[in-house]
Amino acid sequence: MLLTVGLALVALGLPLHGGSITARIQNPQNRGLPRISGMALSGQVLKASTGSWTGSPTRFVYTWKHCDRTSTSRCTTIRLAHAPTLTLTARDVGNRIRVAVTASNSSGGATAQSAATGLVRTIAVTLSSAGNDSSCARGNKPTPCATFARAYQLARCGDIVGVMPGDYPPQTILYDSRKSCADAPVLFQPLDGNRERPQPQLRPHTHRLHRTRVGQQHHERRRGLRG
Repeated sequence: MLLTVGLALVALGLPLHGGSITARIQNPQNRGLPRISGMALSGQVLKASTGSWTGSPTRFVYTWKHCDRTSTSRCTTIRLAHAPTLTLTARDVGNRIRVAVTASNSSGGATAQSAATGLVRTIAVTLSSAGNDSSCARGNKPTPCATFARAYQLARCGDIVGVMPGDYPPQTILYDSRKSCADAPVLFQPLDGNRERPQPQLRPHTHRLHRTRVGQQHHERRRGLRG
């Protein structure tokens, strides 16, 4: 796009030399790839940044994609997913997620893609300080348990237990030797974005979780466990 600059220069007393001066607006060019923040868990929300651009973009368009679990070069567009955020659902489980951001101005546009997330997984059991051990269940929309022990009892090897923020009293988990999850551990994942977690070693020993404040700081002590 060409802009004509003339009257302002005349007003400043600068000579035009028989013509006007033109300035070209450049197409946007990417200088930093978009990034995805959030946890790759069903029910959680991913958020895309725009990345960094030259050319002063005036508009951004987002295109979320499902990518193959082994290759991020094989991706398909997720239908109607063009917002800066994406709420993960059952359709996303087993896929990796990537976002393409198209930046544009009056001169044109350009597209840059983020790195892919890990595989989207399902929260099989939920833990909440306000939960109920007698009614909690494992499933697509799990009813929260109140204790780590009950959540672990319900979980299967490789499951993710979603831990809601809150205060949890000291608890003891008794491991069942019939439930050996050495190759696919049960993962206790805080649902506040904090990567720290109380995560028991899944072996047939007693494990004591001392008072834990999920959402701020996690403290874990192990007794009688081999490293």
